[in-house]
Amino acid sequence: MRLAVLSVVLLLLTGWGSCSTKPESVPALCDAQCFRPCVGEGEDMIKAGRYATLGVNTLRGDPVLEDVSPWQVLLQGAGFSPAEVAERYERNRALKNYEEHITKRRQSLMNVYAMAIRNGDAADRVAVMEKVRAFNKANPELAISSDSIRASLKSRARYSAKAEAGIVINPKLAARLQERVGPAE
Repeated sequence: MRLAVLSVVLLLLTGWGSCSTKPESVPALCDAQCFRPCVGEGEDMIKAGRYATLGVNTLRGDPVLEDVSPWQVLLQGAGFSPAEVAERYERNRALKNYEEHITKRRQSLMNVYAMAIRNGDAADRVAVMEKVRAFNKANPELAISSDSIRASLKSRARYSAKAEAGIVINPKLAARLQERVGPAE
């Protein structure tokens, strides 16, 4: 780890220029802004220092890659994302995209079913239920049950009952917003 920190320090010391614009109103940012190389923005150097001390973390602070080698820190400091980090981010992105695809498909089926109920279209309800069965077979962990459909329809009815002129406004803000914008005509 000391070698990783030393690598970052050496990188930082070899590429510094003068700090021409210090944010006087925010003194705490002066050091961070001055610790930037003349060429580029310097985020790579800061990120390399973070990799060396904390590992690779999400914005929330959850570890993505805990053990970062000195070589990986050096690569990041030079502006190249280490392959293992890039691969981990790519895998995470693929997982989240796939998860989002499944959850959006589920929500879409629930929306279409609710619209068929609202319109009183029996043929559409039957067609949607076929798609729901196919979805449930492919995604048993996130299956659409009769209970989830019933709960969704109740929730939609409650939400619609609160609507004024087609929209629902947070009740805590409604009076102030209507005062500023004016009442619905």
